[in-house]
Amino acid sequence: MKRKHKAMERLLREYRGNKNEVRDIEIQIERISNGYTGVGAISYDEKVDTGCNISSPVEREYEAKEKQIERLEERKRQINTNTARVENALGFLNEIQGKVIEGRYVKGLPWFKVAYSVGYSEGHTKRIKRQSIERMVERMYL
Repeated sequence: MKRKHKAMERLLREYRGNKNEVRDIEIQIERISNGYTGVGAISYDEKVDTGCNISSPVEREYEAKEKQIERLEERKRQINTNTARVENALGFLNEIQGKVIEGRYVKGLPWFKVAYSVGYSEGHTKRIKRQSIERMVERMYL
């Protein structure tokens, strides 16, 4: 359970930057897609290969960029999945729990400000956070 608790906290810490990371990935994909060098000049020194091996610089460039785009798309899917899972788990919290998690992880506030915003002591606010994360873990890892 402790490992899942730590994983949930990591997902919450990453949650704040997920939209920016997805946008950055989309920009990278666009840059890669629009950045093909293509054919520069033809050299008659190149040997013609009739096999299935990729030997053309254009083919190698295309294949490398497609693999790079594929890796970026997979990372984007992972981020979107994690974001959706966190948002779903947040929906199972009560109002106070939601404010504690939002203040600490989404807004990045220090504990004394989170405690002030919900009207409890720092110690009690940290207990609420622990209980909230436990509740979220239960929902995410059914």
